[in-house]
Amino acid sequence: MQKAIIYEPWAHGMAHFEFIKAFIKTIASLYEDVFFIGEQSLIGLLRLEPELDFVQFKVFQITTYNTLMGKFFAIPKEVKNVQKIKHIAKNADIYFSFGAPHSMLISEKILRKQRVFYVQHMALQAIHEKLGRTKLNHYVLPAIKKLPSFHKIIVLGDSIKANLLRDVPSLLSSQIISIDHPFFMTQSLKETEPQKSDECIHIGTVGLGTAGKGYGKLNEIGEYIFDKGLSNKIKLYHIGKLLGVSVDEKYVYMPFSRLEMIPSEPFNLEIKKLDYILFLYPADSYKLVASGAIFDAFKFGKPIIALKNDYFMYLCQKGLKFGYLFDKLEELEKFLCNLPRGDSDEYRKISQNSLKMLAFFSPEVIAEQLKEQL
Repeated sequence: MQKAIIYEPWAHGMAHFEFIKAFIKTIASLYEDVFFIGEQSLIGLLRLEPELDFVQFKVFQITTYNTLMGKFFAIPKEVKNVQKIKHIAKNADIYFSFGAPHSMLISEKILRKQRVFYVQHMALQAIHEKLGRTKLNHYVLPAIKKLPSFHKIIVLGDSIKANLLRDVPSLLSSQIISIDHPFFMTQSLKETEPQKSDECIHIGTVGLGTAGKGYGKLNEIGEYIFDKGLSNKIKLYHIGKLLGVSVDEKYVYMPFSRLEMIPSEPFNLEIKKLDYILFLYPADSYKLVASGAIFDAFKFGKPIIALKNDYFMYLCQKGLKFGYLFDKLEELEKFLCNLPRGDSDEYRKISQNSLKMLAFFSPEVIAEQLKEQL
């Protein structure tokens, strides 16, 4: 295939950076010429990636949605941007790397005669969380009602496709392409594990901690570890910022300030010190979006301890045991009493499986999934 244009109508700076980088690599495996259109600070960061030196970049003015003024100008600005894309998109396939319903409505009219693909990375999950399942269908319906036959929606996993078809029953299966979440990394980060300062098993949550991600349960786990006399065996961490939620530092160790932005090098170093990465997301999480956070476990070769959700259960179908999943918090807590140590054969096997999971998500593998459905 000759030419592809990837348009990112939302992200600024580091937002969704790892996904965008991997998606560009995926598309580049299928097309001879790749153009990326996005916001200036995002493109500035992408230009620093030597693996993307083949990409032709073009800066557009992208509205910020986190202000009232930004939301007010979002629609007219998007119309203008899509019109500009039409002028440069002759004989090109166009990929919206953030496929919000209003973007779909606009491009359905302006780009009606071109092949267009809308990647549902975050937009539908955000709508689902704010408006609920019923209103999601009504909000999306206008965007799909007159979807041209060569306009497709791309979701990042078969579990997401199934949930989307359930929540938006007017959608047809033929309108949806399902690929896995691409992930690109130049080298394994499991190498050169740092020495821990004690003999405890280190478990912890990683990234931005919010109530919606289940971080209220972290204190409960900390209390359980303390009450069961496991504090000399297990050390509980949170590595990252906190937003709208607090943790009791009597039970949870935080190596960084709860408010500060953390540089990648010390952030990665602290993750390497963990034996397990903990995921406490509610059961209804990741119904319409793939988890990028789980790649923090895979790339460091860390087994996970998690509450079950549709997306994690879907990943289990890959055939490798990469951690432990539980229906209830009480089951997870009881498991901690017999948690395999980092020097056990069971731990080593699951750690190796966690690293092996990355092979399922390489841009080259995902490109083949996409190619079969184009």
